Amino acid sequence: MNKRLTIRIAAAALVVCGGLWFLYSEPGGGSTETPGPAMEFSDSELHELENGRIVWKMNVGRASIDPDKNTMHFTDVDGYFKNEDVELTLKAKTGMAKRQEKLLYLEGDVVGQTSDGAVLHAENLSYDGKTGKLSTDQFFTVEKDGKILSADSFVADRILQTIEARGNARLAEKEDKQ
Repeated sequence: MNKRLTIRIAAAALVVCGGLWFLYSEPGGGSTETPGPAMEFSDSELHELENGRIVWKMNVGRASIDPDKNTMHFTDVDGYFKNEDVELTLKAKTGMAKRQEKLLYLEGDVVGQTSDGAVLHAENLSYDGKTGKLSTDQFFTVEKDGKILSADSFVADRILQTIEARGNARLAEKEDKQ
C-alpha cells in the first residue's frame, strides 16, 4: 500500500509542477521580445568584388544586419553596377542583401542610368550574384536612343546591355508613349 501511495504522491507532484511551469513560462519557451538588429550603421558603403574588381557598390543612408548575420536591410540607396567599360548607376528608397545567397534587392522608385544613355524606371530590382542577372517582377520602362521598352518584368545582364522583356512587352518611339 505504501508503494502505491508514494507513486500517487509523486505523480500528483509532477502534475502540479508541470501545471505551474506551463502557467508561468513565457510563450515559445523564450523571451517574448522580438530581437532587434545585431548591428546598425549609418552612411555606409557596401560592395561585391569578383576577381578583384567591383561588381556593384552601394552607398546607403542607414543599414542594419539581422541577428542571423546573413541579411542586411538598408535605406537611401545610391550606387552602381559595373561591367568592363559600362556602368549602371542606381537610386532606390530601400534595399536588402543576403550574403550567403549572393542576392541584392532594391525597392521603391528605382531609377537607373547606364553610361551609354539608357534610363531605367522600376518599382523593384533584384540582382543574383550567382548568375550575374538583374531582374524585376513588376512593370518597368527603359528609354534609350529615342525608344522606350516597357513590359511586366525583365531579366537582363547587370548593366542592361541585353534585356529580355516578359509579359505585355512593347517597344515604342519616345513620342508614342502609350
